[in-house]
Amino acid sequence: MRLRRYLTAALVLGSLAWPVESSAQIPLASRVDTVGWWHRAAELRPAVNAKRSSVSEVQQLAEAELGLGRPEQAVLLLQTAVSRDSLGSAGRLLLGTAAFAAGDYATAAPALLEAATGRSDRTRGIVLARAAEAYRLAGADSVAVGLFAEAAVLLPPIAGWLAVREAAVTRDPARALRLLRKAPPEAAFDAARVRATTLLANGDSARALLSLLRVGDWGPALAIALALDDSIGAREAAYAGALSSDTAVVRRAVHAIESRLPPATQRQDFVAAAGLNRLGRTRDAITVLEAAAAEGDTSAALLRRVGDLQSSIGARRDAVDTYARAMRQGGDDAQLAAYRRARLLTRLSPAAEGDAALAAFAERHPDHTEAPLALYLVADRQRDRGRHREADSVLMELASRWPRATYASRARLALAQRALAADDTTSATRWYRAEVEAGAPQADAARHFLADLARAGGDTATAAAVWRELSSADGVGYYGTVARAALGAGGRSFPPAPPLPRSEAAARTLERIDLLQAALLTAEADTVVQRQLRRREFPDEELLTLAAGLIDRGWTAEGVRLGWKAAETRTLTDPMVLRLVFPYPLRTMIEREAREHGLDPYLLVAVIRQESAFRPAVTSHAGARGLMQLMPATARDVARRAGVAWDPRFLASAEANLHIGATHLAALLRQYDGRVVPALAAYNAGGRPVSRWLRYPEASDPTRFVERIPYVETRGYLRAVLRNREVYRGLYPPHTVPANAGGL
Repeated sequence: MRLRRYLTAALVLGSLAWPVESSAQIPLASRVDTVGWWHRAAELRPAVNAKRSSVSEVQQLAEAELGLGRPEQAVLLLQTAVSRDSLGSAGRLLLGTAAFAAGDYATAAPALLEAATGRSDRTRGIVLARAAEAYRLAGADSVAVGLFAEAAVLLPPIAGWLAVREAAVTRDPARALRLLRKAPPEAAFDAARVRATTLLANGDSARALLSLLRVGDWGPALAIALALDDSIGAREAAYAGALSSDTAVVRRAVHAIESRLPPATQRQDFVAAAGLNRLGRTRDAITVLEAAAAEGDTSAALLRRVGDLQSSIGARRDAVDTYARAMRQGGDDAQLAAYRRARLLTRLSPAAEGDAALAAFAERHPDHTEAPLALYLVADRQRDRGRHREADSVLMELASRWPRATYASRARLALAQRALAADDTTSATRWYRAEVEAGAPQADAARHFLADLARAGGDTATAAAVWRELSSADGVGYYGTVARAALGAGGRSFPPAPPLPRSEAAARTLERIDLLQAALLTAEADTVVQRQLRRREFPDEELLTLAAGLIDRGWTAEGVRLGWKAAETRTLTDPMVLRLVFPYPLRTMIEREAREHGLDPYLLVAVIRQESAFRPAVTSHAGARGLMQLMPATARDVARRAGVAWDPRFLASAEANLHIGATHLAALLRQYDGRVVPALAAYNAGGRPVSRWLRYPEASDPTRFVERIPYVETRGYLRAVLRNREVYRGLYPPHTVPANAGGL
């Protein structure tokens, strides 16, 4: 993540809202969408390796290597393939930026300082700020302090942030405290940490502790409080720190709790146990809670947590007994314990006992949010044992008792599918109509299938009327897309978006983000963005402009979040909002890869939006990485088959990840004879289950095939990608679309 932010920062220097030197003078200018680093590197490497290249070609290859996430390769090229004197100002800036990204601050600092010479004030300020940070990280605080001060004069919009950096390296405590008064509200956390460090150096530990506690910097606060023997401050910091997202802080907090600050309340018992569990010490967490129970706390809240922990380490019998004790106490935690005990019994006991426990839970606690799921699980288990009539009976009860619940919706559609499998279209129609009348989550799906049944029965007028209504009501949804296809109406078209309104407030925020990114203060830029995302209220024009600006700068997922916020007041179908929620960043790059691999660019962008929301460095819980969420082993194999020398860092490079992902998707389309739905299903779930699913009788009908897939995640994935494709096709007129782009 940090490297990606550094590389993004390098790009920002050429894309600021004010004039700077041309992209020929500033490396990695605003060409992220068009530059083609992957292809450029492939073209330039042979000549550079054979030492037949010019200085300009060496610098272009170094720039490409940096863009591909290989900064040490860029540094090596610039230090060995050309002489330092031949680099010029642009080459030194590139060398300094690449060395910084590679963590070679001793090389980065002087190169950046030299590159600042002769530049316009604004750009000189940016390069000086980079140099200052490099000197700071290289341990040369005495040099960094003057550079931060000079950069602050040249960059007023981020002068407060630079003041915090200067305060951190100055040896003058009084000056440091004066500088910190310039810190913007967004910098409160960083400023508090620097203030505490300064106060500690001045012997004022009590004020240092107060500064840290105010902003929730729990790790350092805990250390100071313990040193001061301040038990109140230490307890506050320890029990807040035990819930921190920073594992190192959790570890320090738990150590303090165990050694000096034992729990004194039920909440502290729970926090101590949570911290221990977070560190993988689940048995110790159980011991803490059991000790509290032995001292008299036999509440359902405590016992339910003990049961959860026991279940998580496989002590299921113990968990069943503990949940049973919790159930006797009454209250919300007792009900949740009853549900979790029933779920465990389905794994431990004879089938009938687990089913009975789930059914009893639903009967005794009909208002609990898990009651519908409990009955759905009973039906699912009955179906697995071949007891279809009993399963249908349970699903009917579920649909009757909780008609608007999500699992009631699933029950009705499952009953409809069962009826269709038995050629009972009358019952299927009844269940689909019940779903529509309930206004339940899958009402649009039910409308589509009612239309399909009407058409199959020869009532084409009714079918067409239902599909027209669905197409209008679900204009940007999956079933609206399916309805238009059924009508032969073609894709949805959308009106053009008017120009974005002008917002001075948004412009100032985006200017700060640009400058912080360009100065390589990437954590600070992220802080500004996150602060905007936490805002509850926005003037309309500021929200729209800020969302578009974030998307334009590579903060696509964040811009989309603000786009959804705008949809709350403007509606999703607003032309501007729709393009914020369905943006098309990296368009040139995506279309180039689509042409190279014979893919529909709208399918490619649809997959990217669903897989990663255009985040090049995102990693899923399963370990899939990058723009197209490639598993490392899959990406390595695809790259090797394509004759690409593998480097794991390619996964975090937008262009490299896209190239490998497009290669993989194109191969899947060839494997499934151009059929989009099976290829996408295999991209999401793997080829083995798709081989099974293709034996279903519905496999010949793409729409029915999607509904028949048993994996909930894969069904949702297919609906989303197919919907995305048609929305993108309607929003963004084609540049070049291959002849084989249509169809499912």
